[in-house]
Amino acid sequence: MPVPQSLRVALVVLLTMIIAVTAPVRGDSSRRSTIEGGKRVGGFELGKKFSEYSKLLGTATSTTQSDVSDNAKLVYYKQFGMWFFVKKDLINGITVASPLFTTTEGVKVGSSQDEVTGAYGQPQSTARTNDVLYPEKGIGFSFENGRVARIYVFDKEARDLARGDARIVPGSRVGGLQLGQTIDFVLKQWKNPTQRVALPNKPGAEMWSYKSKGVIVIVNNGRVEGLRIFSKDFRTGQDIRVGSTREDVVRVYGKPARSEEGYELYPTRGLAFGYQKDQVKEIWVLESYEGPPGPATKGGK
Repeated sequence: MPVPQSLRVALVVLLTMIIAVTAPVRGDSSRRSTIEGGKRVGGFELGKKFSEYSKLLGTATSTTQSDVSDNAKLVYYKQFGMWFFVKKDLINGITVASPLFTTTEGVKVGSSQDEVTGAYGQPQSTARTNDVLYPEKGIGFSFENGRVARIYVFDKEARDLARGDARIVPGSRVGGLQLGQTIDFVLKQWKNPTQRVALPNKPGAEMWSYKSKGVIVIVNNGRVEGLRIFSKDFRTGQDIRVGSTREDVVRVYGKPARSEEGYELYPTRGLAFGYQKDQVKEIWVLESYEGPPGPATKGGK
């Protein structure tokens, strides 16, 4: 079946624009369509000023506030199938949904999940079941029906075993942080906490704050007794996270057993939620408890 003239024209225009916007890359022209984890997508490099590229890109399809940072925004260009994560005019991440870009390992939108693991090895999964990450390579992938739907490029970082798959399992764990495990594991992964606060009425117990992680670890006798989550990165299997509404929580877990001081408790699940204006501001994961977790300790977050 012949390709309609209108479609041929649209494809030519799209390819021309792709080459134009990737022009900042010098040297080998094949680099213009290459995704390099932790570094760039074509001519767009992490850490560069977005304002310099926006002149080439033209008017964005949409710009939205990031839900993980108050100082960041997501800028979307539908015609290129690209999103830019921009913080203070610097490109912190790029998302690609176009098959015209290929990673240095030969993976692109449309590649199979087996092709991804064959090229990169076993990933670090996330709370989103269709996403996988390779933090040490600065690249990640989303899948739909077993095929790559989006490719994420971000700064390289060490694989965070404490963060793990970012899954909240009530009464059990948050990512790689397990209730009952020794605090040595946490110290090995995240080093010393930002702050340590003694728990009132519980001699020897402390809250260890890891501010950059959005997590407070409740420590008692050298072991993890509870976990307190402020980060939106962590999610339950039903996608309940910091920022979810109280209505979402009740829909998934039902009515709470108790409500005290802005907290709603589910003791049999080992779970509690702290709210601000009916929006989840923190999540507690505990094995079991008789009383409420209590209000946020000053400076604890």
